[in-house]
Amino acid sequence: MFREVLDGRRRALGEESPDTLKTLDALGGLYRVEGRYRDAEPLLTKAVEARRRVLGEQSPDTLVSMNGLALLSLDEGRNAQAEELFRKVLEARRRVLGPEHPDTTSVLDSLGRLLLAERRYAEAEPLLREALAGQEKKNRGAWQRYDSQSMLGADKLALVSLAEALSQAVADADCRVIL
Repeated sequence: MFREVLDGRRRALGEESPDTLKTLDALGGLYRVEGRYRDAEPLLTKAVEARRRVLGEQSPDTLVSMNGLALLSLDEGRNAQAEELFRKVLEARRRVLGPEHPDTTSVLDSLGRLLLAERRYAEAEPLLREALAGQEKKNRGAWQRYDSQSMLGADKLALVSLAEALSQAVADADCRVIL
């Protein structure tokens, strides 16, 4: 159905109409969620490029498309590309929408998750704390707040486990030296 809507909008409104680009982005996002990454990537890439050209780099709609492409990159295991896109989106959303806007806290959470997955705990913690603080002010009862809390808890648990492992390694090293 989305494909038919996209084709109709292309014919009626043109290839780079904001409505056509919105449908293009939505279809790419649907394919991503369905796991159809090969179908999603060209649509999301085209949406980003066209929205940059038509709406500008800082447009909230352009940032939505960039975030979708970052999520696709993350799904495909291209973490470096995902991180680069998430950081660009985060910088722009902080400036354009503000630090507590739900779209800003969402990308903070996504970037924090990526860094947790890569065991970059010290980098993840401030992002997750910022996401949680924004969600507590703007979306107190939303599920995203609790999700960010759980990610922050995972970060803390990993840091505690790492500290315990280092302590044990130091203790083991001290024992070997004494023996």
